[in-house]
Amino acid sequence: MNIKQIRESAEEPEVDVFLAEPVSEQAPEPVAQPENGDLAASFGISKDELADSQLLSKFNEFKKAADERHAAKARKFFKGPYAPKPMDYEDADGNTKTEYGVQRTEPTRSTRLRNWQLEKGKHIQADLKKIGAFVREKTGCPRKFGSTYLTNEGKDDPLGPGNQVPNDYLQAGSAAAKAAVAGKSAFVDPSGSAAVSGAGLVTQVVDMTFASAAHVRLQSEQDKAKDDLNFKGAGQRFVDSPETATSADARNWVKFMEAGDKVLKPTTEDQSTRDAARTRVARTVGSTSLNTAGVGVEVAKAATSIDPVSGTILAVPKMALDAVEVKEGYEELRRRVGQKKDARICIANMQKVLDETPEDHADYAELEALVDCLSRSQERRIRQAKRETGFAEGRMVKGGAGLGATLGGAAAATTFVALGAAPATMGLSLVVPAAVAVAWGVAVAVRNDQRARAEHTGKKRQREAQAVALEMSSDDLRSALVHNSRLRYEHGEGEYLLGQDRFATSRMEEFDARDNEYVALRILAGKIQNMVKPGGRYDKNSPFIKLVHALGIDLLFLLAICKAVEPMAPEAQLDYIQSRLALRLSIKFRIGATETQTPPHVSVFIRHFRRAMSVVHDRHASGLSNESDWRIEVHDALETLYPDRRAGMQAFRQAIRIFLDKEEASRKARRLDATDFTRTLSEFTSYLDELEGARLKALEKGKRLVAMDRIAKERRVNERVAELERLQSRMQSTPV
Repeated sequence: MNIKQIRESAEEPEVDVFLAEPVSEQAPEPVAQPENGDLAASFGISKDELADSQLLSKFNEFKKAADERHAAKARKFFKGPYAPKPMDYEDADGNTKTEYGVQRTEPTRSTRLRNWQLEKGKHIQADLKKIGAFVREKTGCPRKFGSTYLTNEGKDDPLGPGNQVPNDYLQAGSAAAKAAVAGKSAFVDPSGSAAVSGAGLVTQVVDMTFASAAHVRLQSEQDKAKDDLNFKGAGQRFVDSPETATSADARNWVKFMEAGDKVLKPTTEDQSTRDAARTRVARTVGSTSLNTAGVGVEVAKAATSIDPVSGTILAVPKMALDAVEVKEGYEELRRRVGQKKDARICIANMQKVLDETPEDHADYAELEALVDCLSRSQERRIRQAKRETGFAEGRMVKGGAGLGATLGGAAAATTFVALGAAPATMGLSLVVPAAVAVAWGVAVAVRNDQRARAEHTGKKRQREAQAVALEMSSDDLRSALVHNSRLRYEHGEGEYLLGQDRFATSRMEEFDARDNEYVALRILAGKIQNMVKPGGRYDKNSPFIKLVHALGIDLLFLLAICKAVEPMAPEAQLDYIQSRLALRLSIKFRIGATETQTPPHVSVFIRHFRRAMSVVHDRHASGLSNESDWRIEVHDALETLYPDRRAGMQAFRQAIRIFLDKEEASRKARRLDATDFTRTLSEFTSYLDELEGARLKALEKGKRLVAMDRIAKERRVNERVAELERLQSRMQSTPV
């Protein structure tokens, strides 16, 4: 045995770090380890296949553009808002090194405004919730809707699209009021018009606030993407050696490429969305300013005898505002045309994979179910694009008609005064524009209401898929999708009633499996996750992998995803993969700061706990159990409810711990005693905390044993190598 063979013979010790975990029947599967060099390290993807990736040239294009952007910003170091950004990373040998990017020394205006809006909005939401809770408590009518409980903090963005709908209807109402008084308000009773215009001005200001919030929200996402361009160094390391790259470099390469798609080479839909948001801000600011001036003119008419032609001084800014509205409609039209085009291309690509797969293929039924389910989500996008296209065209027509109406109105007013026309006649000339404003205001309100409902139902579908996946195995979920089964789950809603140990209402949700795109996302993500599991590898002939490629994820991107999720927990792996797939399908996948989904509603876990307690009670009542510690029995009964026991128990512990903290704080504030159910649940959760602590302690002990064993083996190898070197030296020095 030579020196090289001795070094290669060193193996990792086989230590079961989960051996000391109490009451655990299922240890987590270890991550895939390299079997045959680079091919195993790249999950079965060869270097030749990676060399053909089109993303290599795209990465070089993005890196060149990012270098130019950062070089321009570097020239502003120490005399502008930019400074070097140190970023630590680990190389393939585990050594920590530092590279430098570019960062702003102070937040952008949009970021500051966004933070201010969120902070003030949360305070306003909290105050409104306190008032509502006080009224409901005094009237004995608890809130029976919504997923928040035992808190006054706002959950969603206070300036989100859903909260804008009431103001849209108020705007339509103010337009109707203008139409009602238009006939006599022009010169007969100007004070009425002034009052209505003043009331409409308030809704205009609110609309302007929502428009600026939407623009700032998009700009904040853009700023985050610009910051992710700093990962160009990590991206270069991944591209240079994708087989041996670290998980952090792979994950940062994904961030860099997605940031490049957003900042450097946006799609027509993304670019038009930002342009339309900017134009909307300009329109609402201009409209608010114009209406403010209009109210001043109306007040002046009521107080003095101003000539009617004085109103024509607002004609020029009104025409400019109409032109801005035409541009906004055009940008919205481009956005929806791009959305419709992308959705149709996506459907065609997926259908092509299905058509190329023989019907007698073993996976054909599952592939057909996946394509059908994901195509339904794209068809929803197409229907939305068609509705929004008509609305965008209507805005362009309205803006163009407004230009002509403004010119005609100014000319008519001048003619009426020159001919001595009756004021009432001039008032009637305002009725038609006011009526058009009413119709348009109602259309805007209905459109925004549809957007809010679409966002709400999308969020609901994601919660539904997550809840049923918690209680169903992967095989059962796939079978449900193939047969388009009717899935259901029960959850609580509204406020949690202290002392009664229940939520205000309970709801049973039912849905068809193929109507929920998040079910298909989870199943397709599982196909990629299988590559990371022990024994898993890339199979270019798999119809599911072909479907992944059809969504725009080529081999290099697929390898980066697998590398990124390799050290993660199984559930975190699924969430990360789903988020990447959802981006390619333009599906909104909601994740938290940890890049994972929030657990289902806590009422789901409380229901599971009650069921486990009932099982244990029945066992004791029938004499089938003699276990002295009821917590062990409840733990065992609870584990059987989750196909993935470790992930299910972890989600249970996380959700219940948050619930108990809220319940205790709210109960102490009202000076109430804990109920028997709450004490039992708290005691069981403390038991789970003990188990988790023991598991982590065993993990740490296992890591120390592995490290000590590795050091001992390295010492033995070095001693053996030194002995062979001495022997070889003596043999060379001995004369023949």
